[in-house]
Amino acid sequence: MAIHESVNKILNQLSSLADDTNDALNNTAYILRRLSEFTDGELNEVITQLEAIRDQVEELEEAHEKVQEEVANLEEELNEK
Repeated sequence: MAIHESVNKILNQLSSLADDTNDALNNTAYILRRLSEFTDGELNEVITQLEAIRDQVEELEEAHEKVQEEVANLEEELNEK
C-alpha cells in the first residue's frame, strides 16, 4: 500500500471517530462507548498502519541517501573530466 493511501486510511478512521464524538456532544455514554470501540479495534489498526508507514519512510530515506551519494560521485567524476 502506498504511503498516501495508508495515511488517508488513518485519517478516515480518526475523522470518523471525531465526527461520531462531535455529533454526540451531549451524550457521554455514547462517546465513551465509541471511544471504547475505537480503542478495542481501530486503534490497534491505526498503530499497525503507522508502524508500516514508519518502516516505508525509513526505507525511502535510506534509498534517498544512496541516490544522493551516487549523484555526488557522478558529479565528482564529471568535474574531473
